[in-house]
Amino acid sequence: MLVGTPLGKVVERKEGALVMETQWSVHIERGMRVGFQDERGDETAVGRVSKVNNRTFHVALGINEDVPVGSIGYLTDHEPSGSLEAPPQGTYPLSMALVMRPWLGLNSQESGVLIDAAVRLRLGDKAKLTMAVEPAAPPFGSVTGVFEGYVAPSISMRLAEIGFGIGVGSAVNDAGTATEFGLLFSPILRIGAEDGLHLRARTSAVLSSGIASFGSFRAEGQIPLTYGLWLLLAGGGGQRSYAFGDIGLRLLMSGAGSRHSWFAKVLIGGAGATAYDGVVRTNESGPTFGLGVEGRL
Repeated sequence: MLVGTPLGKVVERKEGALVMETQWSVHIERGMRVGFQDERGDETAVGRVSKVNNRTFHVALGINEDVPVGSIGYLTDHEPSGSLEAPPQGTYPLSMALVMRPWLGLNSQESGVLIDAAVRLRLGDKAKLTMAVEPAAPPFGSVTGVFEGYVAPSISMRLAEIGFGIGVGSAVNDAGTATEFGLLFSPILRIGAEDGLHLRARTSAVLSSGIASFGSFRAEGQIPLTYGLWLLLAGGGGQRSYAFGDIGLRLLMSGAGSRHSWFAKVLIGGAGATAYDGVVRTNESGPTFGLGVEGRL
C-alpha cells in the first residue's frame, strides 16, 4: 500500500489504544504506522497497530494524544509520536487536584493530616494560573497547624515550567511560642514533562512582623512506568512547621490525559507537624497513607 492510503475509522478509545473499523479492502498488519490529520491536513498523531481482529484493529497512542471518534487513519511512514518520558502537554482549560496525607500518631503523639489542594487555569498556550494550598494542616489537639496558600502565574512549556507565587503563610515567632501569618513568596520550577518524567520543586519565604524567614521546601518527582501509570516520589518540610516524605503511584482512571480525564494517587510514607503544649514545641508525626484525585475539565 502507498503512504496516505486510508486504513479505517476510529469508533472508540480503550485506555491507550484507538479501536478502528476497517471500511475499505485493505490488509492490516501489526506494526503498521497509522497517522491522523487535522482539518488542514497536518499530521497531529502517529500510532502503531497493536492488535488486529476480524473487522477492527487497535492503534496504540501516547498520553495526551487526542484523536476524536470518527477520525480517519492513514498509512504513514513517520515514527510514532507518543512518548512516556516527554508527552505533549494536556489540553484542558481547568484542572483541580486534592491530596490528603493523614498521619497516625504513635504512642503519645498526636495524629493529624496534611492537605494539598489546587486549581489551575489555562490562560493561553503557555500561560497558566495556579491557586493552591500547599499544605494546610488543621490544628488538632496540640498540633498548632500549618498553612501555605498562594496564587502563582507561570509559563508552562512541554519540558519546563517556571512560576512565582504570592500568598499567605504561617510562621513561628522567634520565641517559638506562637504561630503568626505573613506574606508568602514562593518560586516554583518544573524540569521535565507534566505527564512524563519530571522534577518539581517549590520553596517559600514568609514576611511577618517585618522579618523574612524561611517557610518551606518541597520536591516531587514523577517517573512514567507504562501508559497511564507513574511512580511518585515526594518530600519536603519547613522549619518548626511540617514535614513529609512518601512514595506512591499515579493512575489514569479515565480519559486520554487531556480534557475530561481523571487521575488517582495512592501514597505511603510519613508525615507530621509541630505541636505546642504551652511549654515546649515538639514534632508530632507518624506513618501516613495518602490518597489524591485530579480532574481535568
